[in-house]
Amino acid sequence: MTAASPRAIAERFIREGIAKAVAAVFDELIAEDVVVETGLSPMGPIVGREAYKATFLGFAEAWPVRDFTVHRIDEAGDTVIVEFTALAEFARDYYGVAATQQLVPMREVHRLDVKDGRIVRNMVGAVNLPFEFLMYSALKDAVLGGLKTASQA
Repeated sequence: MTAASPRAIAERFIREGIAKAVAAVFDELIAEDVVVETGLSPMGPIVGREAYKATFLGFAEAWPVRDFTVHRIDEAGDTVIVEFTALAEFARDYYGVAATQQLVPMREVHRLDVKDGRIVRNMVGAVNLPFEFLMYSALKDAVLGGLKTASQA
């Protein structure tokens, strides 16, 4: 049996791990020491599969996906770029923000680096303004609190 290509690994992770929040896919496709840069961890990268899985599955429980479309997948060696849109429902309270049951559009680009059949890095870029506005009260201090002023630089 031949090993799956980086594209196949990344695409399966996005379509099943992210879109459907399947925990077993994280276990199968994510390296134990993965590093993930995502807005779900505004204070710094998530390090480690278990931390990533817990962070993402907590998000997915509060924000279940109702519609998901992959728009583009590009592969360059062991790096795969996946662009998708999702429609998620704010179904459960999240970080102290009361759920609204609103359907919230999200657009993301994931840069996934694959080594030895597992994802070792995921850098997430997103245009998720409705999500960010809904979560503003919980995110503002984490995102803005550590910024220096010009006089401190």
